[in-house]
Amino acid sequence: MAHAPRVVAGVIVLVACFFGGRALHPKSGAAYSFQASAPAYEAPKSAAGVDKAGLTGFGEDDLGRTVVSGHVTAFSGDSITLQSASGVVNTIRLLPQAPLRQLTAADRDALRAGANVIVRLSGPDEASAVLILPAQ
Repeated sequence: MAHAPRVVAGVIVLVACFFGGRALHPKSGAAYSFQASAPAYEAPKSAAGVDKAGLTGFGEDDLGRTVVSGHVTAFSGDSITLQSASGVVNTIRLLPQAPLRQLTAADRDALRAGANVIVRLSGPDEASAVLILPAQ
């Protein structure tokens, strides 16, 4: 009988834990922090001509560098200010070693297999302008 108070105390603790656990148990099922029925991942279709800075330009070149286009609104000896087609204005510093090129008009005879080009899309598969790049 020396163990009777300990057994009674143990039974009281077990009963209290049982009812306490039932009171704390959630009423609903598992709550996910994500949508369990979402479709499989699909890579986003990027908008052609929008770069990381939000300018409408030509995205990135083969080396991952951002290439942008726009209307020159201001020029100083070491910087140019561009306004994109969407109206965003950015000032870009010109590096001393940056080469400058000027484009000339061309006709369709200048396009051939192997040429490097940049295309401005007017629709999913329609070109509104083609820029033929000089050979590297």
